[in-house]
Amino acid sequence: MVCERCKNKFSVTYLDYLRDGRFRVGMPKTIDTENPLGGFMAMEEERITPIVFEFTCEHCGNKEEVEPLTVEYLRSIDRSTPTNIRYA
Repeated sequence: MVCERCKNKFSVTYLDYLRDGRFRVGMPKTIDTENPLGGFMAMEEERITPIVFEFTCEHCGNKEEVEPLTVEYLRSIDRSTPTNIRYA
């Protein structure tokens, strides 16, 4: 991450934040997406629910919010993961 105020760079591991429950689910919203359809790109509306992470800059204390993931994306990963895999 890069702080918008002081430009300080710091490392973030989103998976750690997910595991620890340090996120919130944002309000659902509609976005425009492009999907290939034959020989051209078709515009479609898609409903997404962002997962919001909040960070505090270690240098200046500025609070930043990012929405790098959606609930729908995490659900699709969960559905595609084989059930016989064990995680540490």
